[in-house]
Amino acid sequence: MADKGAAMLVELRRSCIHGYAHSTVADYLNVPGFVSIERNVNGGAAEKFYIAEFTSTKLVKGGAARLIALAGIVAECYANDPVVSPQEIADWISFDLFELSPTSAALILASDEGDVARCLEIVRTCWNDITQNAAAHAAYLDPTSSTQTPSRVVIGVGSRPNANGSADAGPSVSFRLEYGCGAPNRHGNQNQ
Repeated sequence: MADKGAAMLVELRRSCIHGYAHSTVADYLNVPGFVSIERNVNGGAAEKFYIAEFTSTKLVKGGAARLIALAGIVAECYANDPVVSPQEIADWISFDLFELSPTSAALILASDEGDVARCLEIVRTCWNDITQNAAAHAAYLDPTSSTQTPSRVVIGVGSRPNANGSADAGPSVSFRLEYGCGAPNRHGNQNQ
């Protein structure tokens, strides 16, 4: 069980970095949204232990959408090698070396090396925010914790509307923990 716990922690960190890279790049581009990290009950050798997802709360198109889609894999590459080049990442994308969500895949495959370079620049600039937010989120899902961990954690960041309805009254953060029935607890048993 210790090996599985260690593998789960590595995957949890990777998933949180991936999700918060999407979120942080979106925030950098003034796009509100939320990150959801969910424990995959089927996780193991054949599947990921955790699933990260960023959802924008406003419609995003073009270059901004491509940068947000690229952010997860760019941050994973940067976490593994801080001197990674945009060309290396673009090559890895063209060689289909990443497991991509259908939403990200369509946008990433439409990107070019310039998009990758811009995204990498934003990720490097915001790296402390990405890692701090990822670590805070991961703490709630830590499989080695002595307390029951939720099966899903959702954290949203956006803008609060002011009195006339425009979104300039300052940041808004929402937070939700879900303890789903049937999700395994830290011992691999089903929560009831």
